Amino acid sequence: MDLTTTETFTTDMMEDILTTSPTLSMNVSDVPDISPTPTPDVMCSKVVTMTTIPMLGLAIVINCITLAMVSCDPKKRNTRSNIYAASFFIAEIFYALNTLVAHYHRYFFSTPEQYENVIAHGYLFMEFASRGAMAISLGGVLIDRYRAIFNVTSYCPRQSLCVSCCYALAGWLLALLLAVPFLAGLTDYWYSTYHSLRPFDVYTGVHTAIVYFLPLLVFSLAYNILMCRLISCSSRQSLDSFAAKGNHRQRATRRNLATVMIVTVIAFVFTWLLYLSVRVIEGYFKPEDFQPINIAALRLAGNYVAYLGLSVCSVLVCVLCGDYKSLDSHRGCSCCSDNQNFVTKIEQAWPSSKPNPYYV
Repeated sequence: MDLTTTETFTTDMMEDILTTSPTLSMNVSDVPDISPTPTPDVMCSKVVTMTTIPMLGLAIVINCITLAMVSCDPKKRNTRSNIYAASFFIAEIFYALNTLVAHYHRYFFSTPEQYENVIAHGYLFMEFASRGAMAISLGGVLIDRYRAIFNVTSYCPRQSLCVSCCYALAGWLLALLLAVPFLAGLTDYWYSTYHSLRPFDVYTGVHTAIVYFLPLLVFSLAYNILMCRLISCSSRQSLDSFAAKGNHRQRATRRNLATVMIVTVIAFVFTWLLYLSVRVIEGYFKPEDFQPINIAALRLAGNYVAYLGLSVCSVLVCVLCGDYKSLDSHRGCSCCSDNQNFVTKIEQAWPSSKPNPYYV
């Protein structure tokens, strides 16, 4: 083989290609920039990190204060309310870990396509499962404490257990219904495929507001009404009306901690909701800027705002979860040392029922 001939042939072929294909004859300056640019996945991961760390930090602080409040006078604590508080705490941790794994699963697995569908459905299942656990705990807490706070003395343990079970089933059903639209509307794949806003986008935005923002505002308002009622009763009457025993400084410290936590969460919620509202409105009027990264930020922010809002309930549980002897007396929030009168009224209302050892 003649190397000279081969070299001449190759040169001629290259000249012919460059002559017949002028698009290939480019200068060095015409070469497009191929430097790495942040992809939506990388930017979403940054959003996840920047959103998750502060939310988890604040939630850990709230739960640490909650555990410190529970540890005070454990013998006088309500066992059932402690179970509810523990359920909230476990559900919150489980929900946070599930959210982190769902968004960082690309780093935990080799990211084959056949795993993506399993991960997505597993995340949605664990999401509404943890929400259902929170709803069950919320229903149990409200049923368990409603009669004590609003001076309802006709308390029947059997009736309360039945109503609590109904609330638990309703909570699970509500959690399932709220999680269904996420399958079609709030997935990263859907928003990365369709960048234009359609009527379903408006429905999705309204659904997001109903799922996250409205329940959060209603729950926060209800919790603060209960707390204000309890604090006002204890300030007008004797401080012994508080469920927790202890000296004046301990009771005042516990009350101040709960008040500070509630005010902090409410201030954070309203400022964050204002920011999210601006982002949503901006996305509706500028569809070209409504990228998946904005959806990821909105989704995570809504998750953790609701996550922090539910932490308020665990704080209130610790404040309210004393024995029924102080708050369930026939004199309401006033101090009543004669606890046998309340037990006697229950026996008169339900002669067939035996005294509940829960009050002893």
